[in-house]
Amino acid sequence: MSEQLTPWHRYLFVFLCVWMCVGESSYVHAQSAEPTAFHLQQLRPNGDPSGLFQSLSGKALGQWRLSFQLTLHYTYEPLVLEYNDELAISVMEHMVGADLAIGVGLLPWLDVMLFAPVTIYQLGTLVKHSSLGTASGRDMSGFHAQDIRLQLKLQLLNEKSHFVNLALAPYIAFPTGDDRTMNGEGGISAGGMLSLSVPLPIPNVDVRLFGNIGFRYQPDTTLFDVTIGSDIPYSFGASFGVSPKYVSLIAEYSGIIGVAGKVESSNSPASLLAGVRIFPTGKPEFAINMGAAVGVIGGFGSAPIRIFAGVTIAPELAKGSSAAPKDTDGDGIPDSEDQCPDQAGAKALQGCPAADSDGDGVPDKEDQCPKVRGEVMNRGCPMQDTDKDGIPDNKDNCPRTPGVAENAGCPAQTGSTTQPPAPGGTPPKVGDRNPNDWDGDKIPNRRDRCPYLTGSRRRRGCPYRKYVTLSLRKRRIYMRKAVRFYRGTRMTRRTRRILRQLAELMRNRPTLAIRVDATTYSRSRRKWVARLSRRRARAIRKFLMKEGVAIDRIQFRGYRARRRRRGTKTIFRFRVIKK
Repeated sequence: MSEQLTPWHRYLFVFLCVWMCVGESSYVHAQSAEPTAFHLQQLRPNGDPSGLFQSLSGKALGQWRLSFQLTLHYTYEPLVLEYNDELAISVMEHMVGADLAIGVGLLPWLDVMLFAPVTIYQLGTLVKHSSLGTASGRDMSGFHAQDIRLQLKLQLLNEKSHFVNLALAPYIAFPTGDDRTMNGEGGISAGGMLSLSVPLPIPNVDVRLFGNIGFRYQPDTTLFDVTIGSDIPYSFGASFGVSPKYVSLIAEYSGIIGVAGKVESSNSPASLLAGVRIFPTGKPEFAINMGAAVGVIGGFGSAPIRIFAGVTIAPELAKGSSAAPKDTDGDGIPDSEDQCPDQAGAKALQGCPAADSDGDGVPDKEDQCPKVRGEVMNRGCPMQDTDKDGIPDNKDNCPRTPGVAENAGCPAQTGSTTQPPAPGGTPPKVGDRNPNDWDGDKIPNRRDRCPYLTGSRRRRGCPYRKYVTLSLRKRRIYMRKAVRFYRGTRMTRRTRRILRQLAELMRNRPTLAIRVDATTYSRSRRKWVARLSRRRARAIRKFLMKEGVAIDRIQFRGYRARRRRRGTKTIFRFRVIKK
C-alpha cells in the first residue's frame, strides 16, 4: 500500500486505539478467580489462504473475496502439571477440537475474519490440591465452547512495490468459552499481530518465508505456581512449492512468551509444525491441509504429539457480486496476482513479460543464443558469416568468397558498372550490380542457359552438375535428383549438394520465396509420420539459412500419406510462393 493514507485508514487507526484501551482495561481490572480460566489449546489456525498453518501472511484477501477454513485436530497430553519441581499426573489426556474461520475482504487492503473454535471432546480431571480451591478434583471431560475471536487485517506493504507483504492484524476475543475447563479466558481479551511474508526469487520453485510477532492482553490466572496471562505470540516458517500448482510443503515454528509474572518455560510453550498443502484442482481456491506438531519447549498446551487436517476454500468473488478484479495492463491476470501490473505478460510468468537478457527482441525461452544479441529472423542468434568478410550470409551474395560491401559481399570485379551505395544506404542487389549477368559468371544472361547458377562457357553458363531448375510459369522448382535422408534428419551428400545449388539460385534472385512441402509415405497411420515430414522440411530450411538465405523466404509444411509397401519414404516439392 504505497499510496497516502485515506480516510478509511484514519478511521481504522482510531478504532485500533479504542480497541487497545479496551484490552488494557480488561487486563488491569478483569482478574479471573478461576485457575482454569485460560486457553489450553495452543493450535490456532489462522484462516489465511495465503499463510501457513498458524503464521499469517502479509497479504490481504482482496475486495469481496471470501475465505472459509475448517480444521480438525487431536492433541495427546496437552497438560502435565509439575508442582514444586515434582512431576504430577497428566491433567488433560486427550483433546479433540475444531476451528472454523470465515473471512471476507472489505477493501483491497482490509479483511475481517471471525474465528469460532470448539472442543469436540476432551478427557481430563484436575488434581486435588488445596491451592485450587473449588476447582480441586474437577472433571473437565466432554464438549466445550471456546472464546469467539474477531480479527481485522490491514495490509501496509505489498510485494509488487516493496518486495515484501506486511500487514497488521488486531483482534478482540469475547468470553463465550467455558473458563471452568481451560476453554475460555473469563474476560474480554485483545491483541495484535504484525505479519510479514517474502517471496524468494528462485527460478521454477515457489519459496516463501513468513514471520509473525505480536502482543496479547488477557486476564491473569494462576495454576499452582504457573502464572498465565498476557503474552507475546510469535511464529516463523516457510512454504516450498514442490509442484507449485498442486503441492506445497510447510515447516513452521510457533510459540508464546509469557510476560505475566516470571518468564519461564512453564508459561512459554513452543511447538514445531510440519505438513503439506494440496491443491486438488490446481488452483489456490481450494486446498487440503494436513500436518503434525511436536512440543519443543514444555509448557501448558505443549503436547508430545498433535495432528491436524482441514480444508480451505477461498473463491475469488463473493456470490452475486458483479465486480471484476482490476487488470491494469489487460493481460487477463488480476492486479492482485500480477507481479508486473503495468506490463502485459504471461500467466506462467505471473503476469510479467518474457525475459530477454540480450535485448534483441527475442524472449530467452525462444532465443537459441540468449546471451548474445542476434536477429529475430535467426531465432535470436547472430547471422553467420562463412567467409569472414564482415557481411552476414543473409546479405552476402557470395557467402563462401570474401568480398566487399559495395559488391553485396562478392569480390570487386574489374570494369563493373556498379556505383558504391550512398552513405547509410543498403548494398546493391545482384541484379543491380550487373543487370546483364545475374550469377556473375561473365556469361551474359541472353546466352546463359542457367542465369541464376554459376557455370562455364563450355556448358553455356550451367554448372557441371545441374540439379535445380526454376519454372516461374508453373511456380515450381524441379530437382533432377531426389532429395534423400538416411534416418531422421541426416541428409545424404548428394542432398547437400542439391540444396547448396538451390541456395545459390535464391541468393541470385533475392525476391524469390519458396515453400517446402514434405510428404512421408508409410503403412503406419500414427502422428509420428507427419512429425517426421515436418522435421525433415525444417532441416532443409535450416540448411538453406546456413547458406545465406533469410528465414522469411522459406516456409515448410509436413504431411503423411498411406502406402502398401513396408518402410517410409519422403517426397519433397519445392513451390514458388513469391517470384
